[in-house]
Amino acid sequence: MNHKITILLSLFLFFSCLSRQNVACAQGHDTRKRLALVIGNNTYTHLETLANPVNDARAMRDSLTDSGFQVLLRLNLDREKMEEAIAEFMEKIAQGDVALFYYSGHGMEIAGENYLLPVDFDAKNSTEAKYHSLPANQILDALADKGATLKILILDACRNNPFISAKGFGRAGLATMSGPRGTLIAYAAAPGETASDNPRAANSLYTEQLLRAIRQPGLSLEQVFKDTAIGVVEASDERQSPFISTSVIEIFYFRPVRSQQRPETTAETAAPVMPLREKWALVVGIGRFTNSRVPPLRYASKDAMDFAEVLTDPQIGKFPSAHVRVLLDSRATFNELRRQLNWLARTAGPDDLVVIYLASHGSPRSMDLAAESYFLPTDVDLSDQDSLYATGISMSEFSNFVRSRLKAQRLMLLVDTSHAGAITLGQFVSTVNETVTLLRERTRVVITSCNTEENSYESEKFQNGYFIHFLIEALRKTRGMISAADLYNSVRTSVSESVMKDLHARQTPILSMSGLVGQVFLGQQGSSH
Repeated sequence: MNHKITILLSLFLFFSCLSRQNVACAQGHDTRKRLALVIGNNTYTHLETLANPVNDARAMRDSLTDSGFQVLLRLNLDREKMEEAIAEFMEKIAQGDVALFYYSGHGMEIAGENYLLPVDFDAKNSTEAKYHSLPANQILDALADKGATLKILILDACRNNPFISAKGFGRAGLATMSGPRGTLIAYAAAPGETASDNPRAANSLYTEQLLRAIRQPGLSLEQVFKDTAIGVVEASDERQSPFISTSVIEIFYFRPVRSQQRPETTAETAAPVMPLREKWALVVGIGRFTNSRVPPLRYASKDAMDFAEVLTDPQIGKFPSAHVRVLLDSRATFNELRRQLNWLARTAGPDDLVVIYLASHGSPRSMDLAAESYFLPTDVDLSDQDSLYATGISMSEFSNFVRSRLKAQRLMLLVDTSHAGAITLGQFVSTVNETVTLLRERTRVVITSCNTEENSYESEKFQNGYFIHFLIEALRKTRGMISAADLYNSVRTSVSESVMKDLHARQTPILSMSGLVGQVFLGQQGSSH
């Protein structure tokens, strides 16, 4: 059985529906203990004083308490006190609990890692900064070790980085993180963006909208953050785009409606569909490589062909055949891939939908340049890093293409890379750290077929990867009229359950997303047809 590590980037809308799991929670009978640690850091000794983090933390304490959480509130903590607060919080958590961590204050990225800054933070370089701040991953790791079934990390910590011009301090905003199964990480702003402290108001812009959403009864966890993001995008005139990364499968409500079950979202009851003019697609599947050092893939080409067939089916995807270009194996060269990306840039307009599916290997970990992975064309040269740089396509190149050259406001980008059979080269891996910069565009959502600690599996029974099999199955069952949010929810559940049943292994698709407006359906008919 081939093992895949797949990055799946689908740029559409937020979650908007209920899944079929955890009916008891959906009906308001979630009896698990809810615990929260809320930290607000305002008054910095050596950094700019912020207006609202303490207000944010107090308001969040009140809202979470009203939602049934036992809240530990801590304000203006130095590094020692932050560590003590986290240790105290972790002591309270038991197996099966719901655990939420909220932080408002200064935060920064250093070499791809996120750090939360205590009020006594003082550093002259990136090395000092790491030892005078709190790594956000430390909190994620501790929550996972404690066995909380639902882990929520909310970071309103993308305020202006005072060291952004200093060497080694990274860019503005925070880097993306992923957690184990059952984790949702919410960011106030996308990578490269800063979050508004909103000094003329009582709370930061992000927390203001989050509090409003949490207070609404009957909103699922994902819907709360969807509504928050939409509110922030609109209130900031699209200058700030929150997003989340999630591997949560269950349904969770901050404030459930106990009198009746929330109605299921459908194409008729969902938010209005955005007008659509034309639809375009580039579908690539590479299972054979000219370089014998790259192991072949069993189903990459078939996955691509099956997906293209669904796209062009007049009863499902409704893509005009002339608008879908397919590159398989020997045709998917470095030059041809770039030529077809240029075709999309030239032909797709602002009101169009673009779908890109890429199935191949990702670069081996040992050859990644500056921790960035590469998509491998059929003619890739892996002799050395210089050759990889010249013949592979970096994930940041895809990001730049989407951000700078593609005019279409709606994009579904699926990057399906594998490390199957990579014995002589070591593990093949892929990362969303660079690609997630796509989230700066308001119609971008990132989905990965598994988290960073899991594999994505292929099935001899299906003759496809599990992920693409269930993606296609969901599209066929709904004749393409399923929102990206509902599609993700369906695939997430099916993949997780089937891989566990068939292989006794875990595979949990993950979603990262920013503020989107309106509904998009893959099978929606373009107005020009």
